[in-house]
Amino acid sequence: VSQPEGPIPTSRLFFAAEHIHGSPFQLAVYPANTCGSLSTAYGASVSLATAGLASYMTIQARDHLGNNVSSTDDVFLIHARTKDLSNIPDISGTVSSLGDGVYKAGYIPTTKSSEGQELFVQLAIPGGLMATYYDESNFSHPARTIISPTVMFESNASCLSCWNPDGNDLQAYSIRYEGFISPPGQQRYTFSTEVGGSDERVRLWINNVMVIDQWLSISSIQPSGTFFVDNGDQLYSLSMEYQKVPVNLSM
Repeated sequence: VSQPEGPIPTSRLFFAAEHIHGSPFQLAVYPANTCGSLSTAYGASVSLATAGLASYMTIQARDHLGNNVSSTDDVFLIHARTKDLSNIPDISGTVSSLGDGVYKAGYIPTTKSSEGQELFVQLAIPGGLMATYYDESNFSHPARTIISPTVMFESNASCLSCWNPDGNDLQAYSIRYEGFISPPGQQRYTFSTEVGGSDERVRLWINNVMVIDQWLSISSIQPSGTFFVDNGDQLYSLSMEYQKVPVNLSM
């Protein structure tokens, strides 16, 4: 064995003639936890449905390396959103386990839309919301994405580094929280938040229905809104946007 420059020195050659006791071992490799981005959904209903008729598809759970997973308790969600009609509630479907990492998902579309619908099939993981911090006020330049156990806007020392690299209150920034909420039962709920002043804006959607809209102007520093939950066993989509533009900066 040689290299272009000459023979390979003995110090760079190694032999392994003897295995340690028991080697080679018989190793069983199991898949990792389910990964939503590598799990797959297939069937005609992924792209075509008829209003009023149940549409079904199959989900195969996979881990982050693409291995099939044999789970039966993953929380997959399916919901459709009308693209050309604003403030229309999402159409939620049902997902049931068929065993061995395979799930059956179905929903019934009800609204004909010239622009069609967006069909979301997602894996829901408990523990908080996906929070994306932007270093400007228009959600254009993401600076950081984390899983946030709470929704927090305050400019305190513990969270300044999340969204404010300058470490002061003179920088414009925005935050978008996204995920799902599991209400404890069927009833009307009041959602409320608090902003610090006229340089802050906030809006909230539950199930694609706007619940709080304090974006163009400030009418209260404690805006609130209500949403009626008609199915306590369902997870509802949640999206909250926050914007801060200091008074010395233009909107």
